Amino acid sequence: MSIIYKPADAIAEGRYEIIKLIGEGGTGFVYLCRDKELIKDVAIKILRHELVEDKKLVEIFKHEAQLAVIPPL
Repeated sequence: MSIIYKPADAIAEGRYEIIKLIGEGGTGFVYLCRDKELIKDVAIKILRHELVEDKKLVEIFKHEAQLAVIPPL
């Protein structure tokens, strides 16, 4: 499967702007994005389209996302 997004694309109802692809693995793509609400750069991982029906994989993906969140100070 090819890259889903390209630089300047907007995702999540326009909140994030894709800057560039920074990684690709078996389950998805990681993009460097600009959070237009918080005015800072963030990394966003997007699950490969063909894997979204795999419930176990989606649960693992969600668990990874929860582990990646840094609690507020």
